[in-house]
Amino acid sequence: MKFDRWVRSLLLFALTALLTWGCSRTILTTLPLTLPSIHCQPTAPSTDCDRPRKIAVLSPYGLDLLLSLGEQPAAYAGVSASRRPFNHPIEQVPYLGRYVTTQPINLGDRASPALEALALLKPDLIVGETWQGSQGRAKLFSQIAPTLLLDDQQGGWQASLQQLASILDRSNMIPQIMAARNERITQARQKLAEIANAHPRVLLLSSGDLTSNFYAFGQERSIYSDLLETLGFKIVRLDESLLATKDAFQLPAEVLPQLDPDILIVLGWNKNDVDNRPLNWRQLQQQWNQIPLLKAMPISQSGRVYFMDAHLTMLRGSLAEAQILNDLLQQLAPNS
Repeated sequence: MKFDRWVRSLLLFALTALLTWGCSRTILTTLPLTLPSIHCQPTAPSTDCDRPRKIAVLSPYGLDLLLSLGEQPAAYAGVSASRRPFNHPIEQVPYLGRYVTTQPINLGDRASPALEALALLKPDLIVGETWQGSQGRAKLFSQIAPTLLLDDQQGGWQASLQQLASILDRSNMIPQIMAARNERITQARQKLAEIANAHPRVLLLSSGDLTSNFYAFGQERSIYSDLLETLGFKIVRLDESLLATKDAFQLPAEVLPQLDPDILIVLGWNKNDVDNRPLNWRQLQQQWNQIPLLKAMPISQSGRVYFMDAHLTMLRGSLAEAQILNDLLQQLAPNS
């Protein structure tokens, strides 16, 4: 059945390619992007006719940025293979659902978005990430609509937001977004200054199973490491000799007591939750304290182990950063 669906998708895309042979379709990772003319009502402002109106978003990262600019998705691929309609986005789209005012078409999992549904939608713009364009998929996307593939490793979410804003004619919103962000950072630095000075060295780990599997999340740049460093903390990078496998940064649980950071932040997820609902960090903390090896660690006894939601690393845009900042303040400076 999966093979039949794949063949149908390929045939549909072949047909789409033939129908759009004479059209200008662009795969974009750098600006500028030339979009085809968009047909509008005669009474519509000219600026509305110059920018995409029907936007398909292929990842939580793209959705975060789109919503930050006040735009809405016509279709969305999240982190679940389920194709259930998004008739209750606030419940179905973790963290971002409260900003979604439409009922976008569900394109399934971001790792393998529903290509046939995407083609049938005929969007004005497709917004995805560079990794989603691998294995020839970028070409397939571009046969449907102009495609913007974003890379947060190139300048962080701020650079991606600038790119998307330019295409959507929303560049005038960037100063306001950044001013609000800078104000949040300034206030948070003041509230966290005491703990950052006393306990500056932060180790980031991630885990979907506290009894066995940990990963050294802070080895590479991420929205968590960027934010913590902006707030005045220093990220602890582990020696590769401690890692079970270099590529996956896997860390055996038995190694944890050997580590000596000032603060440990565990980015957790529930591997059994297919809907990726927001993490209950208090429940994760209880699980941690029920494991003798972890509870006996000096940093646990000092009360400086904190728990955040790994799902936010998939969003990792402006809205996600604001949520992470709120979570950090709630746990590290609850009385501020």
